[in-house]
Amino acid sequence: MLAEAIADGYWKPGSRLPTEAELTRALPFGLATIQRAFRGLVEAGLVTRRRGSGSVVAFPEYPPRSPWHLRFHRPGETEFLSIRAKIVDRWTTAAEGDWSDTLPQGSRELVVIDRRLRIDGVMDVPARLIAVSEEFPDLVSLSTEELDGFGLKIMIARRERIRVHRIEKKVYCRSQLSGIDGRPYTDRKAAFFLQAVAYAANDRTLYIQEFSVPENDFVLELS
Repeated sequence: MLAEAIADGYWKPGSRLPTEAELTRALPFGLATIQRAFRGLVEAGLVTRRRGSGSVVAFPEYPPRSPWHLRFHRPGETEFLSIRAKIVDRWTTAAEGDWSDTLPQGSRELVVIDRRLRIDGVMDVPARLIAVSEEFPDLVSLSTEELDGFGLKIMIARRERIRVHRIEKKVYCRSQLSGIDGRPYTDRKAAFFLQAVAYAANDRTLYIQEFSVPENDFVLELS
């Protein structure tokens, strides 16, 4: 029941849930049952326990079957491996670079978001998103916790109401991408870099995503 209420949005991410004592008084269940339910919610990643704050609805991790630009599975298997996204850096800049021909910005600021994609709990894929700040204000204003809870591709479509007409992908065999404002893309050696460029219906560039894929034993599918 609690899980369904969270899924339906009755309690939003970051909301404090009633205490175990409050639920025991309000529901026809004993304290032991309520405690087991809370343990199950914590184990499922739906709820976090914070000292002094009680039980709080967790900001959800990006679901592994949601539409990614890249997905991995083991050789001979079809089940896609889990993907967990974590923002490691975010900043705005007016600098130009090797992305400027693809994403004309003029004098406008860019928002740059670096994330770490954790594949099956064993491999990290550094990822970077570059977009014009004024066109995607949520990417600038939302907290990193809130952004961690979204697939950025889904968030842009739902929250910003911007429709992606097509996405072009290119693969580069490079050991390192250029940094922005002196911040290196990654200090990891990569087997290749995947660049995904999203365009609107009028062929205007919306955003660029770049992925630094290390050498691995998985099968990569682009989507």
